[in-house]
Amino acid sequence: GAWSVFSPPSDGSNGHAAGVALGQPVAAAPAGGENSLSGMSLFRDLPAEDAAHVIRIAKRLSFEPEAVLCRQGEPGTHLFVIEEGSVRVERNGSLVAVLGPGDVVGELALLDNRPRSADVIVQERTTALTIEAADFQSLIQEHSTLATWLLRQLVTRVRDTQSQQERVDQLV
Repeated sequence: GAWSVFSPPSDGSNGHAAGVALGQPVAAAPAGGENSLSGMSLFRDLPAEDAAHVIRIAKRLSFEPEAVLCRQGEPGTHLFVIEEGSVRVERNGSLVAVLGPGDVVGELALLDNRPRSADVIVQERTTALTIEAADFQSLIQEHSTLATWLLRQLVTRVRDTQSQQERVDQLV
């Protein structure tokens, strides 16, 4: 289907697609059938009915290297589920993580209405499903099983982060 491609501007001005604010995505391909979610580890345990709701509101976008998905300190307008490619997460200019297929970025700012906690920058051509903030809020309010599932995903991420920090602390 049709794809939207965001490339960093040649002048390096803001990292968003040449003149396209990420909060206003251009025409994008619909996310497609449930199969595009079920193959992703993140969505493996999501009930089919909830996956169908996600598919209805998600858009698939393609991003070129160095495009900025999220900028630290800015309000959250979208969350992204990486389908293909990779992104790096930087906080205050330091690399925090490299994420790839199945990983979600940008959801924290949508959940707590606080500014983005990190920059998320595309490393290689990347395809992602994106969900706008208002659609995301409606989705979790209307579908309690999806909200519960999302909480489990977030708790797992917190525990994994704590475990990684403990390992780092042991090395220091």
